[in-house]
Amino acid sequence: MRSMTGQLALITLLMPSLALGAPKAPVSRSGDQGQATPPPKPKQAPAQRTTQLSPKNTKLNFQAYSRLIDADGSFGAFKGSVTITGADVQTAQIKVVVDIGSLNTGIDKRDQHLRNADFFHVSKWPKAVFTSTGIKELAKDKYEVKGRLVMMGKTVPLSFPADIWLTDKGEVRAKADFKMDRRRWGMTGYMSSWGVNPIKPSVRIHFQVKE
Repeated sequence: MRSMTGQLALITLLMPSLALGAPKAPVSRSGDQGQATPPPKPKQAPAQRTTQLSPKNTKLNFQAYSRLIDADGSFGAFKGSVTITGADVQTAQIKVVVDIGSLNTGIDKRDQHLRNADFFHVSKWPKAVFTSTGIKELAKDKYEVKGRLVMMGKTVPLSFPADIWLTDKGEVRAKADFKMDRRRWGMTGYMSSWGVNPIKPSVRIHFQVKE
């Protein structure tokens, strides 16, 4: 009897120690019970921004060369757009449609001649359309623009250098100055074999998106 009583007393003395040495159950923090970690939010695609082109914000000029006098002109009717994804100019998609009949060199008789079959043949092909196919960065704000120019019934590849950049507000600015050979579109009138004032095949093109 005394032995049993002593064993009970020993167990009673050891119980606090056993309790202290037992592993503690994890304590749940308030608000964490039953809540799973939310999945990460999907990244949003970069926004696209389109700048509309027209004579209100864009200049489109040309210069033709001849033996006696050069002809400086411009186009007064055209429309187009430049669409860029995010801030990457190399994503730019460019399209410009020009009303050839709107050409103006400041001399009405010469303008009428440029519109006839010797040159643009406007009554048959009233529009010229440029569509970009790729933009390649060459240096900061300097790019090579590749595309196709449909004019006088012919679709011809056309590449040229251009300065293109974005303002702090994300607005497109651009300018380019390059030469193209009119013979590639079948415009062969008044070449070197013509009279005293032949017109050279090379035509200078200048455009600028100013605002």
